[in-house]
Amino acid sequence: MSLLPKPPSSENSSPAYRTGTLVIFDQDGASQTAVILEIAKNKAKILTMRERQMDLAFGRISLLPGTIPSDHQSHSEKATYLLSLRDTALEASQTIPLEELWSFVEEESREFTCDELCELYYGANDLTHHLALRFALQEDPVYFKRKKHHFEPRPKATIDELKKAEATRKEKERALRQSVEAMSARLEDSSYEFSQEVLAHLRLLEKVAAGAPHLDNAEHKEAKKLLDLFSEKLSLQLGGGREERAYEFLRRLHHFHRNTNLSFLRHGLPEPFSEATCQEAEALSSLSSFSALTAEEQAFRVDLTHLDSLTIDDESTKDMDDALSIERTEDGYRLGIHITDVAACIPTNSALDRDAKERATSLYFPEGTYNMFPEILSEERLSLRVGEPRRALSILIEVDRLFEIQSHSIVPSVIEVKRRLTYDEVDQALLLEQGDEFLLYQIAMSCEAHRLANGGMNIPKRDVSVSLDNPGNLAESSFDLAELDEKGPARSLIGEMMILANNYYALFAQQHNFPLLFRSQEDPDEEKRPDLSQIPPGPAQDYAMRLGLKRSEISVTPARHSTLGLEAYAQVTSPIRRYGDLCNQRQILSFLKEGEACLSAEQLEQAMAETAETNQRARLLTRETKRFWLLKYLKKKKSRKENIQATILRDDMKNYLVELEEIYIPAYLKKSTKLTRGDVVELEITAVDPRYDYLKLGFRKKV
Repeated sequence: MSLLPKPPSSENSSPAYRTGTLVIFDQDGASQTAVILEIAKNKAKILTMRERQMDLAFGRISLLPGTIPSDHQSHSEKATYLLSLRDTALEASQTIPLEELWSFVEEESREFTCDELCELYYGANDLTHHLALRFALQEDPVYFKRKKHHFEPRPKATIDELKKAEATRKEKERALRQSVEAMSARLEDSSYEFSQEVLAHLRLLEKVAAGAPHLDNAEHKEAKKLLDLFSEKLSLQLGGGREERAYEFLRRLHHFHRNTNLSFLRHGLPEPFSEATCQEAEALSSLSSFSALTAEEQAFRVDLTHLDSLTIDDESTKDMDDALSIERTEDGYRLGIHITDVAACIPTNSALDRDAKERATSLYFPEGTYNMFPEILSEERLSLRVGEPRRALSILIEVDRLFEIQSHSIVPSVIEVKRRLTYDEVDQALLLEQGDEFLLYQIAMSCEAHRLANGGMNIPKRDVSVSLDNPGNLAESSFDLAELDEKGPARSLIGEMMILANNYYALFAQQHNFPLLFRSQEDPDEEKRPDLSQIPPGPAQDYAMRLGLKRSEISVTPARHSTLGLEAYAQVTSPIRRYGDLCNQRQILSFLKEGEACLSAEQLEQAMAETAETNQRARLLTRETKRFWLLKYLKKKKSRKENIQATILRDDMKNYLVELEEIYIPAYLKKSTKLTRGDVVELEITAVDPRYDYLKLGFRKKV
């Protein structure tokens, strides 16, 4: 049974409206107090606390239990009283415990007038308490639901949800206030450190500034709110579109600097390794010697630690996964190509394996390296380091004195690298045409000749490497470019040896009928082959040759690879760096050990599908990062008012496609002068923005 009297049929029946009665109404989302000046048929003329006169329908106003004091005669006096009444009631409303009031009426499950609630809670419906309670009820987001001039207690379950939402809202407001304070401090002191909570507010703005894909409308709206709030609170004028505003804001905070690479924010870098992965990596011990293997594994592997194995890599390389050896025999030579045996050390479905699959590949940038495995493995315990025994998967190849291959075998092994050489050191040794390096080079060139005779192609491609002088302090680091000759003798030697090994691995799987992730490429269509006689030698001819090639494919069945001139090919030689290579190495090692592969074709296809998107993102990151630094190089040239030469690659499109000298990247040139493929031109750098990969070139003259 209800303990409260039933409400009247209407709180605001027209007879109650009379001159001098106080009322309240909503205007522009806020409540205002007023006094009735006159009564019409369906309306009341009122004077507001802002000293405005308005005609409002009865339905828009709500009566207050009081009248204007008789000694307030002028409109100014009345307005002053109304404003003071409102302010006093607002202050009092902050102390009203609505939860207590709600507990009195929550079982009623009906709508209440403010008159009823005031009578219930205070024992009288006087003006001061009524107005304070009304303000409290109107501003209440939790206990009562407002229905025009009435208030209904909410169910307890709803209140619990609203309390959580309200707590979240207040926490968000608190965090925003803290962020504004921290950003203000950073504007005053560029060394001020942001907390993780403040950095969380900047993550969305980072993505907006970078033009990250897959941001939805809600995220864009939230970013706009943040930019508007921060620019207002910090008195910052931010012009341009949303991306430019976000970038400029983060730059002024010293959160971005001149070397900030937006590609990292656009596509995302790998997350840190999981704790489980790090623990497994620490637990994986190094191999001390062949004799330290179990008897079972000694029977399975061949001890090749006596060989004079060597690695050839860049001076900065730390994750070395391949080594070579050469022995003289009665009939010629025995070539060894040794790949670190990651498959034997990393269990399938372990935390290490799952993290490696998620990363799919190692990433190499001027700013730093992101390994597929933790550094303690990729650069130490799995890397082929001098003087440290390592499990390996070796291909031993018998070669005659004319450098023709006679036979080969694939064996699990243990090796120990004796020498580490750089490409530059090998190039110098090859000039002397003596030593093991020269023997290896002669074998490599013999293999290349066979591939080219079988339809393979050797298409030159010019490139540069980017190095930073202080990657530990990226904001202050400068950079240098160095020409990278992928077809130089030492690089050609290593490249050919890896092609040879990958070819033999693929043929081994084909012969024994088990699946690998094979790479293939169909032959070019004859009718689409370019007429190279019409194109001058150089970049334009090289580009035309590449343009005629078909895309390479990955499949679990072997097929011809046209550019390599091979009937089967599978990448196995970089198991530290590529997850696909690790899968292939597992297949081969399993077959050698158990007589059957460990993964079915369906499992390999699933692994390929699971890593496809990550591999694509890695390619985008690598390409965009390289281009970012090369456009910064062009920006330097522009600041010095230097021009740049280029070669016309294509003249059959809306704009010319050119290859820029010095940095060897493609770019577009607006057609203004008649030029043809192979022409060398001098260009002006009219505009360049490395942040957003923008480059505009102008024609100067034909060289």
